[in-house]
Amino acid sequence: MPAQKTNFYDIVARPSTVRSQSGYVSEVNSAVWELRGSQIDYRLLTDVVTERFLEEIKHHLATVTNAQSHADATIRAFFNALKDCVHFSFRGTGEKVNTLTNAIIEGWRKDASGATYPYFLRLFLNAIRSRDPGAFPSVTDKVLNALRKPDSEIEHILSLDPKQGPWLEREVLDQDIAIEAAYTNGAWHVERYVLVQLFRLYGMRPDQIANMKISDVRCRATGHTRGEIRWPYAKNDLAADQAPWWPLGGALLPAMETYLTLCLDGIPPNEKDKLPLFTPTGPSGCRKRGKRPEPTREPGYEGHVLASLLSRRFVYYMQSLGLETSRSGQPEPMHFNPRRERHTVGT
Repeated sequence: MPAQKTNFYDIVARPSTVRSQSGYVSEVNSAVWELRGSQIDYRLLTDVVTERFLEEIKHHLATVTNAQSHADATIRAFFNALKDCVHFSFRGTGEKVNTLTNAIIEGWRKDASGATYPYFLRLFLNAIRSRDPGAFPSVTDKVLNALRKPDSEIEHILSLDPKQGPWLEREVLDQDIAIEAAYTNGAWHVERYVLVQLFRLYGMRPDQIANMKISDVRCRATGHTRGEIRWPYAKNDLAADQAPWWPLGGALLPAMETYLTLCLDGIPPNEKDKLPLFTPTGPSGCRKRGKRPEPTREPGYEGHVLASLLSRRFVYYMQSLGLETSRSGQPEPMHFNPRRERHTVGT
C-alpha cells in the first residue's frame, strides 16, 4: 500500500525544468540555474541546509519562477534573501537548517546582511503560499508581516543628496564616457581602468578585490576561452573557491587580458594562480614614484594590496576625472566611495 500523501509538497508533480520570465531554461535538479544577468547557485546552500530542505527550496522556487510573474532579478532576490537567512541560522547553531521557523526568521530579521532581504523573503513566502497555503506551517502571518519594506521616503531623500545615495543615470553615463576616454587616450594605465571597473560593474567591496588572486579570473591570458570572474565572499565565511563564476565581458575583458599579460610576464606557470590580482606596486611601469605601500600579511594573502589602499586609489582615480553633478541645483564635484558604487549596483 503506498504511503499516504498529506501535503502539497508531496502530492504535486514536481516540474523537471524551470523557465524564467526572460526565457532561460534550466533543469530543476541542477546545481546552477541560469537567469538573465547571473545565476542561482545552489551549491551555496549544500553545507547549511539538509538535502530534503534543499529539494523543497528548489521545488518552490521552480513553481514561482515557472509562473513567470516575477522578473529574473526578483527571483535572484528571493534566493539571496533565503540564502542569507539560512546562513545566519547555520552560523548561530552549527546545525543544518531543515525548515524555516518563526525563531529563525525573527533572529535573522534584526541582523540581515541587506536592508531589502527581509522584504524579499516575505514576497517569496507569500508567492509560495498563494499556490500552497500550507507551505512552511512553522512561520506565522504575524512574523511575515514584520518583514517590511525599507522606508522609501528616506531612500528618496538620500538619492537626492549629491554626496551619497545611488548615482543618477546621467551621472553614470558621464562617468562611463570619462573613464573610457581616459583609458583609450593613454591617460589611465590599464591597471587603473581594471580596478575602477571592477568596483563599478560588480559592486565589490574593497577587501574582496584586495583578496582576489589570478586564479579568480578566467580569460585568454590565463589559458581559458571563456571570460569569467569570481571574488571572495563577504559576511558568510565561505571559502573563495566556492564563489560562483560571473561573466566577464564588454570592454573590461580585453583590458583584463592586457593587464594580466603584464602581470604574468616572466612568471613560471606553476606560480601564476597563487599571485594576487592587485599588488602594492602594480605591474611594471604602473607606478613610478611614491612610498611603497605595505602589503597585507594575513595567512594566504601575503603580497596582496591593503583593502584600505585600494579604496583610496579608487576615490583618487575617479576624482582625477574632474566630474561634476548638478543634482543640488548648482555644479559641484562628484563624491566617490566604493560603498556608493556597491549600493548603486544593488539598486
